[in-house]
Amino acid sequence: MNNIYNYSSNNANYDTDFGNLREGCIFPSYDVQSRNIKYGYNMKLYNGDYAKNKLLVAMVDGQPQPINYKVLPTFKFETVINKLDSLMFGNEAIITTGDLERDKEVRRLVDRTHWLKGVREAVKFAEIYGDSYIKTGRFGVSAFSPKYAYKVIDISDKTKVIGYVLHEILYDTRKSMYGVDYTPSHIRILISCKGFDYERVFEYNGDNLRGTLGKPVRYKYKDRWIPRKGRYYWTGIDDCETVQCLSVNTTKTQGVYGTSALQPIAPIVFAIENRLSTENYVVDNHGKPLMLVSQQLMGTNENTGEYYLKVIDNKYIINKGLDDNKPEYLTWDGKLENSKTIRDDLLEEFYSLTEMGKTFLSGEYKGNISEESLNNLIKGAIDRGVRDLNDLWYDIVRSLYMLCRLNNIDVNIEDININFNIGRVDDTKQLSEICETLDRVKLFSKETLLNKFWGYSSEDAQAEFERIAKEQIGGTCNESDGLA
Repeated sequence: MNNIYNYSSNNANYDTDFGNLREGCIFPSYDVQSRNIKYGYNMKLYNGDYAKNKLLVAMVDGQPQPINYKVLPTFKFETVINKLDSLMFGNEAIITTGDLERDKEVRRLVDRTHWLKGVREAVKFAEIYGDSYIKTGRFGVSAFSPKYAYKVIDISDKTKVIGYVLHEILYDTRKSMYGVDYTPSHIRILISCKGFDYERVFEYNGDNLRGTLGKPVRYKYKDRWIPRKGRYYWTGIDDCETVQCLSVNTTKTQGVYGTSALQPIAPIVFAIENRLSTENYVVDNHGKPLMLVSQQLMGTNENTGEYYLKVIDNKYIINKGLDDNKPEYLTWDGKLENSKTIRDDLLEEFYSLTEMGKTFLSGEYKGNISEESLNNLIKGAIDRGVRDLNDLWYDIVRSLYMLCRLNNIDVNIEDININFNIGRVDDTKQLSEICETLDRVKLFSKETLLNKFWGYSSEDAQAEFERIAKEQIGGTCNESDGLA
């Protein structure tokens, strides 16, 4: 491979071709720009920025009118994402490859490179945006927002990815009277295909949203020089790329890209926030009621014509009228019960749309609870987590496969299995008691118990039985005999 630009499906669209990564071309493509707008809005939903200047809207004479009262964010978007994250990664993941000694080596590699932490971050990005990217190298993985990457697909087969493009805006810095100015000056583009990565730096006229590629340049990036013609990095792994795209909730309309977990619930969350804000607005406006005073208790300023309350020494009101003319507060007798009922109905719809239910989202399941009871209470949430991880499964496994191969661990991608233990009781003592009971009543074999509750493969279980047998006959466990 001598020229990356020949490695394409010969289509002028960025999403199906590398050919537009040249001087004078708009970058990123209009399709990518359109997706980036959606990605940016999804992040605003997650962090609550969407409601910073959002005003309450009320119906006046049948027409919606903004009211000078800010909508109160409920941060339910953040709650949904964070709960999904804790559900999918709250328990220890069990990684097996079909070989006990290799499993140890892989687990040490995963721990040393913090691979799982990077994957967890990428999955969280995927739930927020619908898509995310991970770049796998010898020393671990990096998670990327989809605003800085896109996949290149075969024009004749949308399921076939021919590569990935990551980009990074590089800035010139200069001091000014206002502080330090950061001006976009260059852009670094990384292309990842099976067997190799390729990077190149261009002059860049634009910003984080859109710009134009200038001349390719020789550039010093993190203490290393990137040649003007770019640089290839050969991985020697011809069946996998160093970059993977994690997409959830893919649809026919979205094609090869996913859908944010926040998108389906946005309308109902907005309705809840509007209802809650309306209730607060009413309470605030009637929290300081007006005083109703009889005209007999009022005097008139001869110069201004303004009314004043007749008092003596700021303590006593002069009352020349009847007793029923005493001052009183004008209170609002309206009821909010109907509004609260509507809000409760909206909340129930919200729980239903998330597929995770009130019990899980509110944390009502916490405390001493068996695995069976837990799974029954939060079944919808578990099903949701399992489905999303199934969407991401292939690309997560490919990342681990690439990590192993780059670190000279010989393993087939088909042999890698990752059990995230969604819904497993995260209590060793309690889990042990459950297994002891099941073993006593002979409901499951010991091998099945090790597999179901502790994530052991059949090979691992047999190896564990051999260790137990050796210990029972006085054998010792040490590193040399592989029993440690």
